[in-house]
Amino acid sequence: LERGNEGGEARPRLVTAFVAADDLAAERRSSGLVCAWDAADARLYCGGDTRRLRAWDLDAEVASHSVETGSDACVTALALPPGRPQVVAAGFGDGTLRLFDLRQRRAAQAYPREHGAWIVHCHAHAHTAPRELASGCVAGDLKFWDSRTPGAPSLRTLDVQNSTMTALAAHASSPLLASGSHNQFIKFMLRDGDQLNIVRYHDGVFGQRIGPVATLAFHPTKLLAAAGSTDAVVGIYSA
Repeated sequence: LERGNEGGEARPRLVTAFVAADDLAAERRSSGLVCAWDAADARLYCGGDTRRLRAWDLDAEVASHSVETGSDACVTALALPPGRPQVVAAGFGDGTLRLFDLRQRRAAQAYPREHGAWIVHCHAHAHTAPRELASGCVAGDLKFWDSRTPGAPSLRTLDVQNSTMTALAAHASSPLLASGSHNQFIKFMLRDGDQLNIVRYHDGVFGQRIGPVATLAFHPTKLLAAAGSTDAVVGIYSA
């Protein structure tokens, strides 16, 4: 963990470092370490190639919770439903989606298994749809769920793309979504499925084709998106 450029400091400085999960096991299809940060509660939630989901209290610098995931598949995505402290949604490599309430000592609640493949991203939107949980898988489908009723079928499904979806991101304060593909394109759309734009080339006179998309992220407040490709190029896109 690093502290940002504050008080005239020239560069971020290291505050602390620790092993978030000491039992990560590399699998044939590995997600590595997957984290979600709750700034209001100062907790870092960690999963991945481990059979446990952990919560770290960074004020006290201790692990506050450690629970079994109840799945042989690795955790591939984490989301924090707004207004529900210590409740975590986790997507798995086998397409399942589970909801963990770390305040209660009970097994995770599972949503119906409607995804047939690796969950790329899950997100709970705090502003436009605070009760909705969204999840997308590599098959290209995006599903919306009621975060209050795990076990119920999905509310609706969007077929985002026909090719393999390798990245997905949702804007924190506007109804924007972005998906990326190894077929070298990025699709921007609204949460209702309306397509806004498809990016296939970098800007400029000699704009070359973007590389296979590996990761996507939105700025938390501005209408900016960043995309990282396997050709080691990062692109920044604005509305």
